[in-house]
Amino acid sequence: LTHLLKIIINPPFWKSWWFIMGISVLILVLSITIIKRRILRITRQEKAKGKIQKRLAETKMEALQSQMNPHFIFNAMNSIQNFILDNNTDAALMYMGEFSKLIRQTLNNSAKIRISLEDEIHYLQSYTTLENLRFNDRIAVQIQIDEMVDVSAIAIPPMLIQPFVENAFVHAFNSKSLNPQLQISFQLESDFLVCEIKDNGNGMPTSKNNELSQSRGIQLVRERLSLLQVDANFALTVSSVPNQGTTVLIRIKLG
Repeated sequence: LTHLLKIIINPPFWKSWWFIMGISVLILVLSITIIKRRILRITRQEKAKGKIQKRLAETKMEALQSQMNPHFIFNAMNSIQNFILDNNTDAALMYMGEFSKLIRQTLNNSAKIRISLEDEIHYLQSYTTLENLRFNDRIAVQIQIDEMVDVSAIAIPPMLIQPFVENAFVHAFNSKSLNPQLQISFQLESDFLVCEIKDNGNGMPTSKNNELSQSRGIQLVRERLSLLQVDANFALTVSSVPNQGTTVLIRIKLG
């Protein structure tokens, strides 16, 4: 028999060897590119995270140094000396006890990334007790905790609140202050722990208020908050009215 017609049916192009090879090469190139970009992104994130952790450690150490500054230690030693000269042994012993307790707490807290709110409150109680002794306990200090706040379960970075409490003792009151009061309160707002430090002291004019916002201790707090969360201006607000007092709000992101 003679074949008059020969029909050859070619496979569709997507089944051809050159198409399969081209697709394989393309998938390989894309996979390598995606993996490289992901590795690069992770590397950048790790570097950024490392820089943040390093700066957090640096600011925490600077905060420790600011709390352990010679001025504070000199005031403490001077107060103890005055009690001894006045033959007030009980007050001198109490002051020395609170001072040593505060130093120990400061050093312990500085070694931690976060501490419980309960420990922070104990620290503030020791600090305000120590400072108030210099004012003959004239300042009515209140620490208020909302019932929704679980002080043992909430953890916060150490040394964020004390600089503002210190400013209240240093700047808000003097020997002429009538009924001096300092209130420190804690409450929850969404994913934030809100700490309010409020006094009824002298307050500050605008120029002094600007100086306060630019002080080293407060700059360190603002920087640490900006490293821990997005908006430092939201995290920290300071308002002061002459002869009416100063209010500080610190919002610490939880988790």
